Amino acid sequence: MSELKSNRSIMQELALSQFPKELIERVFENIAEGIMITDRYRRILSINVAFEFVTGFKLEEVQGEKPSILQSGVHDRAFYIDMWKQIGKTGIWQGEIWNRRKTGELYPEWLTILAIKDEAGKITNYCGIFTDLSERKIVEDELEKKISS
Repeated sequence: MSELKSNRSIMQELALSQFPKELIERVFENIAEGIMITDRYRRILSINVAFEFVTGFKLEEVQGEKPSILQSGVHDRAFYIDMWKQIGKTGIWQGEIWNRRKTGELYPEWLTILAIKDEAGKITNYCGIFTDLSERKIVEDELEKKISS
């Protein structure tokens, strides 16, 4: 199964490399999900417009920082240790996580973190892709209140 994943990853990378850089940049900037790209040491290299919109942070405020700049304090150390263990083992982690906007407001997001590897299998980058779940949580809470009444 892991061989299948690595073959699929290689094919995806080859397919992406066939597209002009401008096309990839345009998708990156216009996709609705927030995106953060770090180096292998987990220092932020790049973010997209959706990241800025959701978190309130501009690139110059987070570039060179670690993603922990967004930590809410909701999750304990064991949560993050387990998350990074899974990324190390499988190359991916997905789940709901609470983060903090620049304003200090906490918000839930659905986050996927991918380890990006070179041809030799060495991690070169991490890519975090997230969707803000705030509105969904509000709707769920309202529905729950109506059902309980």
